[in-house]
This record gives sequence, C-alpha cells and structure tokens, in this order.
Amino acid sequence: MSFYSCTVSSFEQYTLARFISEGYFERHINKMKNYYREQRHKILAAIHSSPLAAVSQITERNAGTHFVLHINTKLTEAEVRKAALAADMCLSFYSDYSHNIEENNGCTLVINYAAIEADKITSVIERLSSLFPECNQISLIITDQI
Repeated sequence: MSFYSCTVSSFEQYTLARFISEGYFERHINKMKNYYREQRHKILAAIHSSPLAAVSQITERNAGTHFVLHINTKLTEAEVRKAALAADMCLSFYSDYSHNIEENNGCTLVINYAAIEADKITSVIERLSSLFPECNQISLIITDQI
C-alpha cells in the first residue's frame, strides 16, 4: 500500500490550497506576466535600436519567454558558435531543437530573455551584435555619418 501514500505533507497541501483560494497565486501569475511583458519590450527595443535591426528578423509565436531571431550573416553557424564561445556567450541555435535544418543564409537563434537582467539588456545586445561582421560594418557607417 506504500504506493498509495502521498509524498507531500498535509501542511504543504493546505498551505498551497490557501495560497490559491485567497488569490495569491493569481496575483503572482499576473505580476509575472507584466514583468516578462516588460522584459520582452525592453529586449525588442534594444534589438531595434542596435545594428542587429538591419540584418535580422524576429519571429514571435506566443512562445512564453522566447522568440526566434534570424540573422542574415555570411558566417556559418559553426563560426557563430565559435565567436560566441570566445566572447563568453552561450547561444541557443534553432538547429539545436530541430534535425536536418540547413541555413543557407545566416543563422537562427532562440532567444530566452527570462534570465537576462533588465539593466544588462543593452550590453547583451551590443555583445551579440559584435559577433557579426555585418553589424560592425553598420556601426562604422553610423559612426561616420555622425
């Protein structure tokens, strides 16, 4: 009969039931929705105001705290991985989640913005932009025009 016994104590179950019944869980969910909506807004704004905007497309499909960023670059995915590791960045590529994907023009990243601290978003996007020579060329053009 041991397989019928509950592994969660009654105290914890009653606490969770009260947490839900008194509306704390709903308030927590709403707070998290607002927080991550703001995070998404900040990171998308940082991308749109960076050199990445000229060489990338963003795809959002109600994917929680993720979106897909396709970057038109002459670099291969292996070259981008190597550059990211050299810059101490851990990137997730779309091909990490799918088999038999061939990128003919550029690479596709899966961006998870949940763990990026709000005050570091701009610097993270700057570091990401620096991996791509196309972004560096755009930065030089902008600097020359100023």
